[in-house]
Amino acid sequence: MTTAWMLGGNRITFNGYGTGTFDGNGQIWYDFANGVGNLAGRPINLMITNTTDSHFNNLRFVQSQFWTMAIKNAEDVLLDSIYINSTSSTTASTINTDGVDTFYANRITFRNWTVTCGDDNISTKANSTNILIQDSVFHAGRGIAIGSIGQYPGVYERVENVTAERVTCFGSTYAAYVKTWTGIQQNFPPNGGGGGLGYARNITFRDFDVFNLTDSVAFISQCTSYSGATGGCDTSLFQISDVTWGPMVGNVASPTLASLQCSGSAPCPGIRFVDFDAIGTIGHSRQITCENIVNPIGFNCTS
Repeated sequence: MTTAWMLGGNRITFNGYGTGTFDGNGQIWYDFANGVGNLAGRPINLMITNTTDSHFNNLRFVQSQFWTMAIKNAEDVLLDSIYINSTSSTTASTINTDGVDTFYANRITFRNWTVTCGDDNISTKANSTNILIQDSVFHAGRGIAIGSIGQYPGVYERVENVTAERVTCFGSTYAAYVKTWTGIQQNFPPNGGGGGLGYARNITFRDFDVFNLTDSVAFISQCTSYSGATGGCDTSLFQISDVTWGPMVGNVASPTLASLQCSGSAPCPGIRFVDFDAIGTIGHSRQITCENIVNPIGFNCTS
């Protein structure tokens, strides 16, 4: 991966005072990529790396070329009052304009974020632990993502102790979801991979307001496999457990409340829904589709 800006250090205070802006001139990249998410050379707008005990406040990011931010090898970092808007003015997709992605990051807090983008609004990836997301608003995008993870064969990774609370989603794909690669390596990164090991556990998404989600509130997939490959959805050994969605209120612009596909090689225990009664769907079916969910808590699978 490439990055336009990179910084790091100890006890950094970086304050944009509500006007300091990183403008990625991303439209050129959206048009050039033409829907290819991991196009070589497409840069991350800002990478925060090798950083401890630091605060980043009141910053604006517009038209990011790729991911807006990546946080890597960082601990005890607060990012407060961050505005992100990556929107295409043509028919070109803004795929992979994530708001932020974390790697090898511990005790990171995201507070008062406003994110409009074409992919994950916030994503916690490999070896992200003790992540707190609070008081944020997402427009479009895919919601909060755990992963994707498990892309590199034989590599052990984890995501643990993630809490998101008091989040509002307008027209996002999901409120929050978990995604891993299959257990079979198919082609090579960045657009292929699979066969990674590890776990994601102790994850909570609570006190969400959701409006017109386009797919479902909750989603799990262990079937990620790029480069045109298919199959292998029951092969992942990456273990997902102890994930809670709710309470939440609002509506989904589909008949589906949740779609939960866990690997047959590593079924998912401890999947819990809390107070989904206040979430409306199209029609009366309120579908919850399940594969390899062990003793679901607070809900019944409809198929």
